[in-house]
Amino acid sequence: MKSSNFQIVLIIVFIVFTVLAVLMFSGFINIGGSKGDQAIVKDNVTVWGVLPSGPISSFLQGFNEKSLTLNISYIQKNPETMYQEYIEALANNQGPDLFILSNDLFWTFKGRLIETPFESYPLATFRNTFTSQAENYMTDKGILGFPLVVDPLVMYYNRTLLDQAGIATPPGYWDEFITLAPVLTKKTDTTALTQSALALGTYSNINNAKEILSAMIMQTGNPIMSSVGGQLRSLINQGDTESILRFYTEFSNPAKDAFSWSRSLLPSRESFLANSLAFYFGFGSELFNIQRQNSNLNFDVAELPQNRQKGTRATFGKMYFIGVSSRSFKPAAATSAISALSGASAALELAKALSLSPARRDLLASIPATPFYLGTFYKSALISKSWIDPKPTETDNIFKNMIENILSGRFVISQSIQNAQDQLNILVGGR
Repeated sequence: MKSSNFQIVLIIVFIVFTVLAVLMFSGFINIGGSKGDQAIVKDNVTVWGVLPSGPISSFLQGFNEKSLTLNISYIQKNPETMYQEYIEALANNQGPDLFILSNDLFWTFKGRLIETPFESYPLATFRNTFTSQAENYMTDKGILGFPLVVDPLVMYYNRTLLDQAGIATPPGYWDEFITLAPVLTKKTDTTALTQSALALGTYSNINNAKEILSAMIMQTGNPIMSSVGGQLRSLINQGDTESILRFYTEFSNPAKDAFSWSRSLLPSRESFLANSLAFYFGFGSELFNIQRQNSNLNFDVAELPQNRQKGTRATFGKMYFIGVSSRSFKPAAATSAISALSGASAALELAKALSLSPARRDLLASIPATPFYLGTFYKSALISKSWIDPKPTETDNIFKNMIENILSGRFVISQSIQNAQDQLNILVGGR
């Protein structure tokens, strides 16, 4: 009996030591050090994106140090070759867990993104959290991308040229340029322009021409492209597009008082840097390059002018969003990363690192007093819009032809718009 009891005790002791050993090796019991000495196992998540790697990597370094569960690495990709690189990576069972894409890449990558169902992230919550532009990334059943930052189209203006012309404040409406153009434009007796008020009317030598035209058309309430049941259809021939193009091309017509731009001039951005263009329409992200390239340029920034006759306040915005790759081996960790990065705290830090506007409504409601440009950027981000661009290079060419066909006299305005409509529908596979 005593022997039997001894054996029972021995078995119990053996079991206890075995359990303790398992607990020690698994890390539940700390041996020989404090809790802070233990190695923390994190999920490694890889992101491919089109935003600059410098500020993103700097932001992620701080993020990774604070995170207890995630270690996010970022690889910058060329937007023109990114999709092909992704396909090649998949062939080798590689590729990212997440993408950070701009709005003009959404359609290209749409079939490669994991959808978050509205049951997991309610539609009302999404709309109340992010600006209206974010709704481009929704389907009937869920969300394919969560916005991070917005790079809005704004108006830069030369303060010296405006001061010398007696213009106290920049215009807030497009129609004001009809009277401002003759005041700010200088030309020789042969109509050769030596100073221009603004760069409108042509295409090839106007930086961001497609985005400027898009903003002007969207200000009339025309979304340019619609998506019904996953099928795109052009709407560019609807509404007031004809009056917009008539206004736009007037500034390159030497017979008009508003004449202020021609195809013989330097690109608009170079002209602005050379002090020979009073107003330049560019993205917020261009500000620091303008400062670096001409430190003596006395300029400021304002919101893009609006259409006085229409009630839709809008500008064009490059919205950068994050989405989970459908071929990620770590979809749960990738989804956790999206939740963290699109949250208020991280989104604000990321926007600061990039010197851009956040895409969250709660953050845009608190406009920073400094630096000087953020007020304009924040207000512009709130009204930023874009359209689903199926193939950016091809659509740029369609917009270019739409303008040049009018300037050359090949088509009247209505015919040129209809031709663009047909070409856009052919591009998306329908007529």
